Amino acid sequence: VIGCEYVPLGVSVAISVADGAATDTTLRAVKEALVRVLWPLAGGGFDGQGWRRKRAVSNRELAVEVARVAGVDEINGINLFTADTKGAWSALGDARDGREQNLAIGDWQFPELLRVTVVDSPEAPFELPSLNANPFADADAVAVPVVTEFCQ
Repeated sequence: VIGCEYVPLGVSVAISVADGAATDTTLRAVKEALVRVLWPLAGGGFDGQGWRRKRAVSNRELAVEVARVAGVDEINGINLFTADTKGAWSALGDARDGREQNLAIGDWQFPELLRVTVVDSPEAPFELPSLNANPFADADAVAVPVVTEFCQ
């Protein structure tokens, strides 16, 4: 039996929200659509059968899924990122000029969506925060476990 390998993936999306649509609801719906389409098991993928083996992830195909979300008026950009072993993200090329970005997926590999940023903006973010970044602690902070007391 062979286990699969997950390839880290980050996505940043910029949209224009349609007039009359709730911004927060639309941004959340875009995130949910991306999570669903990149899900490797049944219910995910483009056909509901899960992400197919060896299928590359393309920013243009993801744009089609985003365009189907209610409340999306226009897609202003989608950037794909992959993470290194230290959790730092690097873009898969520059999609500002309309170039396609692809994350190659090998045999027995599946994309693992670890970070999604969706903004109502004219341009998709070109940087993602590190996977290891803790927004609640500074660089010198030390985590301390807290043991709660239970009343019996």
